[in-house]
Amino acid sequence: MNNNLWNIYLEDSLSYLKSLDDNSVDLILTDPPYGIEYSNNRRNKNGKIKTENGIANDNKDNLDFLSQIMKECYRVLKDGHHIYWFGRFDALSKQFIEFEKNGFIIKNSLVWLKNNHGTGDLLYSYAPKHELILYGLKRTSKKIKPVRLKKLEDGRTRHNDILEFSKVSKKEMVHDHQKPIDLLSFLIKKSTNEGDIILDPFMGSGSTIIAATKLNRKSIGIEIDNEIFNNAKKRLENEIK
Repeated sequence: MNNNLWNIYLEDSLSYLKSLDDNSVDLILTDPPYGIEYSNNRRNKNGKIKTENGIANDNKDNLDFLSQIMKECYRVLKDGHHIYWFGRFDALSKQFIEFEKNGFIIKNSLVWLKNNHGTGDLLYSYAPKHELILYGLKRTSKKIKPVRLKKLEDGRTRHNDILEFSKVSKKEMVHDHQKPIDLLSFLIKKSTNEGDIILDPFMGSGSTIIAATKLNRKSIGIEIDNEIFNNAKKRLENEIK
């Protein structure tokens, strides 16, 4: 399904990525399956949602799969352009190595600081109040000048690496890993211009596509799960007029 700015596809991410041209997207912004076999013991107040039982490709041995995704992301991303990749500390410690193997230069590990904590191990670990985001770029040669981070409405070009944005409320949540629109909008504005193409290989709730469209960027979203895809499509139809 598509309109003038966004295109979304019910398809396997790796297969679709392989169909894209080299150097064809301006930014990759995605929240991949972490490889932690996630399940939610709490229940959404609006009733059970699909992702409470886990998401596709989230098995603990998914590193090879994600490495193949990274390889294709590197190929389709334009030279000098940026990638943002959400993850949890234990999964990212392995994925970081694969990022560099596949050519990306990691510039920062950004910290998304939420307004409240998650659950996890209730007895033996500290309550998690943050997630990490790998921020990197593609640069095939020193002759390639990387895209500079943009100045925002606050007049600043260089923001710090702690990003404080409230977590999506349970009432608004349609996906357990749903990221806030304002956080995604911040990252999009820092790394792109109007009219640029943004790719999200793991579209989930559709939040990246919504944020990109509201900022007058083009976007491509890919989702393998039929129910999750249809939920995202409904959100787009309702929120993007």
